[in-house]
Order: sequence, then structure tokens, then C-alpha cells
Amino acid sequence: MLDTSKLRPSRHTGEVFTGFPREYYLSAEWFAREMELIFSRQWLYAGHESEIRHTGDFMTREVGDESILVTRDGDKIHALFNVCRHRGARVCLQSNGNARHLVCPYHRWTYDLNGQLIAAPAMPDTFEPPRYPLFRAHVGSWNGMVFINLSKGTPEPLDQMLESAKAAFAPLDVAGCRVAHAITYSVAANWKLVLDNFMECYHCPGVHPEFCRTFDLKRNPGGVLNTSHPLVDFGEFMLKRGAKSSTMTGEPVCRRLMGSLTEADLPAAVGLTFRPTSSGLFFGDYGIVHDFQPVSPTETRVRCQWLVAGEAEQGRDYDVESVIELWDITNRQDWVLCEINQKGIRSRRFVPGPNNLEQEPAVEVFRSSYLAMMGESCL
Repeated sequence: MLDTSKLRPSRHTGEVFTGFPREYYLSAEWFAREMELIFSRQWLYAGHESEIRHTGDFMTREVGDESILVTRDGDKIHALFNVCRHRGARVCLQSNGNARHLVCPYHRWTYDLNGQLIAAPAMPDTFEPPRYPLFRAHVGSWNGMVFINLSKGTPEPLDQMLESAKAAFAPLDVAGCRVAHAITYSVAANWKLVLDNFMECYHCPGVHPEFCRTFDLKRNPGGVLNTSHPLVDFGEFMLKRGAKSSTMTGEPVCRRLMGSLTEADLPAAVGLTFRPTSSGLFFGDYGIVHDFQPVSPTETRVRCQWLVAGEAEQGRDYDVESVIELWDITNRQDWVLCEINQKGIRSRRFVPGPNNLEQEPAVEVFRSSYLAMMGESCL
């Protein structure tokens, strides 16, 4: 067993604080504990409702060893463990699609979109199908963003957690948006290193010249948003004067703006962090959702979705390459940093060094919430 008492971070010292010890980023045992205490209990982004617009539409979300099916049945959304109740095979092998029923490829046990078993070939007359539905996960939708929760108990309501951000998001009509493009990146680094990197801009001036064309580091050098809930931050995403969006030129990349916005409303930049691993940035002309998915102690899968107004048409209102260009460049620059960070931490000589509280306060916010989710005291 891993001696967790040795993994507690060092105490604050003046204006600096230290990161986590080496084992947090390398230990398989610690990673398993994270999956149990955090990712089996917290709300996780599954996708946007536009991906499951019609009855029979489904999408899958991997959470460690678990696979969750999210299905649409009329006006209802269901989240189901993708595990057949017969011999435990995966029921659905596709990442998304449309189906009238969910049919296990092994022995053809068949479930409806609600997970109820409706057919089990050659089972005896005494067999009772209602006793063997697919196990359910919690599911909720907020502004069209679908979240799942694998907790066995009843989690805190999604709407309640995000209530304070409701007014800021209302003009954007994110629920009425659709996914214009998606990229899944594989990053050879621990998920916490990837999150640390994403939340601070101490590194931005020397690494992200394209991003810094429009992001105003002087107004918010630490990238801090308003903390309205222990797991939720939201607020204005600071753009430089004259910039209308977070793009290569500062100009909008989609002519059809979100919701009720007009060009006079730009910039309309709002950021949302929903811990442990979801982030949404919306600029009026487009939005981007980052979904950070731990795969192993040293690998993270990052799924990014770019959203545009539901009525926007490719070729007429926007060009996909222009919509994704800035953040795809910025993401790939970040992944290089995360991977060299992971390589350095592998060294037995690695000792957590001081972080800059003025430049990296968001890292401290993440650190505190992480320790709370893990049941550790924040020293």
C-alpha cells in the first residue's frame, strides 16, 4: 500500500506555495484512488445535446475502466453503464450513432433506450427480463452541455451547482448551439499537470504568441475567475481592447453569432471551469469546451469541441479551419510543455518547487479543491 501520509503537499510559505510530490503524478495506486474518490463521484462532461438531437441517438463517454452510454429517447436523456447484464460484455462498441435498440453483440440480449431488457434469446420461461436492466448513471444537462455522474449515491444537483453562472450564459444560448468540430488529443502527462498548465498563464508570453495577441495578461495575469462554488469558477475572459473574439486576428470567425447577440455586443467572452475536469470558453461567435480525461498516471485524453450557433452553416457563416485555428495551435503548444513536465517529474531528484501565487493563483484553487475531493486536508 502507498503511504499517503508522505504525499501531503508542503505548507504555504509567504507568497509562494508548492505543488504535489512526485508520487501524485506517477503512482498507479494513487491514480486508482483518484478514479474512485473523484471520477466516480463528480459530474463529468459527456457531450453537447446537439450530438444526441434525435430519438435513438447515442454517444459514449469513457471514465477510466467504465464506459457510459448516453442515449436520447424523446425528450429524455439517459446515462447507462455499457455493460450487458448477462456476461458483462460491452453492449455498444461505437462512440456514437443511432439505434432503435441496444443489442449486445455477444448473445443478442437487447435493451431499449432506457436500458430496460426487452429480449434475451432462448432464456427459460421463468426468466424475468425486468430484473436485469442496464445499470444507470446520473445524467443532467445545463445549457445544452450534458454531464454524467457515476456516484452510487445522489449527487449535488447540477443546476444548483451552476446557478450563479446562469445569468452570464443566458444571452449565449449555448443549448441552441451545435458542435462544429471536435479533436481528441492524447497527452503523455498526468491529468493534474495538464490542468495546472491549462489554468495558468505564467508561461503564456514565451510560449503562446498567437494566443497573447488577444488575451489581456495585464488585466488578469493569473487567469482567476469568480469562485461561486467549491467546484465552479466563472467570469469574464479578459480580451485586449479592440479584440472582438479569441481568434488569430481578434475578429469573429463565425458571422452568425450565438443566441441573441449582435456584433455590438462583442466582445462577449465568458469562461467557466467545472471541476474536476471541464472547461468552457465562449466568445459570442464560437465556444470551446475542454474535457480532460485521465487514462493512466502518465496519459491524459483531452477532447475539445468547438461550438457555433445552431443556425450557422459551414462555408456560408464560418470556415472550420478558422474557427479551430487559434486554440488548436495553443493546445498543441501546451501539450509539449505538459509532456516535458512529466518527463522531468520522473527524475528521482524532482522536488516540488515554489509556484508564483501572483501568476498562478488558479493552480492554488485547483489544488485546494483537489485535496478536498480526495479527502485530504489542505496544508
